[in-house]
Amino acid sequence: MYERFGNPVFPHLNSLFDAPLGPDTAFRDEKFLPDSFMEGLLRPFWFSFDASPINEQATRDFRLLAGYIPALAIPGMALWRAQNGKAGSSDRVMVALALGFLSTFAIWTAVFSIQRYVMGLYLVGPVLLAATAWWLFPAYVAQPRGRILTFAVAAVLLLSTSYERLRRVPWQSWQEPYVWTELPSTVDPAGAIIVMSAFYPSAFTAPAFSDAYFITHGDPRPWSRPALAKYRETVRATIQSSSRPVYGVMFHGQESREPALHQLADEYGLTANFADCQQLETAFDTAATHWLACPMRRTRAR
Repeated sequence: MYERFGNPVFPHLNSLFDAPLGPDTAFRDEKFLPDSFMEGLLRPFWFSFDASPINEQATRDFRLLAGYIPALAIPGMALWRAQNGKAGSSDRVMVALALGFLSTFAIWTAVFSIQRYVMGLYLVGPVLLAATAWWLFPAYVAQPRGRILTFAVAAVLLLSTSYERLRRVPWQSWQEPYVWTELPSTVDPAGAIIVMSAFYPSAFTAPAFSDAYFITHGDPRPWSRPALAKYRETVRATIQSSSRPVYGVMFHGQESREPALHQLADEYGLTANFADCQQLETAFDTAATHWLACPMRRTRAR
């Protein structure tokens, strides 16, 4: 990335690296940010039931909340224990864990509030809950009843978590890689230009197009479109000055249908026929969702 653009994390942090094709100002997706401090403080109590305030899909997941509630309570409980002569060596550890959890949550809430960016807290949440139980009630947790209760809470957290509509399908073999893509025989990427739709995840299919001449993006989300405006001009010039075949790769399903193909093609002065698209085989296909490779034709330079 640094050799190609002059920025190793292009187009991010371009105010630091000043890559000529990067944005002049920082950018981020702000649509999930809370409207007030109080909303940000209280949102875990409702986005755990419906994640639409922090995610495109309304999933249910209580794991972050399982750590958030103890994290809020631990500093006060530690102070009470210290004032009553009950503090132990573990108190400082628990306070440090709680403050680390809360500071991470606060920074994430203020900067992004996008669920996938805080998956670490979803993993830490149940651990912090269990650690709090051991800290406050060590004798009870050490008993068989306490252990049974611990496993019961873990089972509730696991079984109550809903899944994403766009997700990895079950493994067919223990040797199967997590991500894979197979092209149909009618799609030949050798020497071609590949335009990946950026509106839904598609770039994971890139290894299947390793013989391509050029792989790029198109149709980004509105919040990221200005960040790559300068780069898209070079992409457009590359496509229009060449006679190489062009394929568009897009997700098909949910809200992404035939109009998304025409929007992707229009990005660079191309045209495409949805009937010519060929379905890829990927590790994320379901009966209703899959990815397509669609041949595109040049119209005129824009």
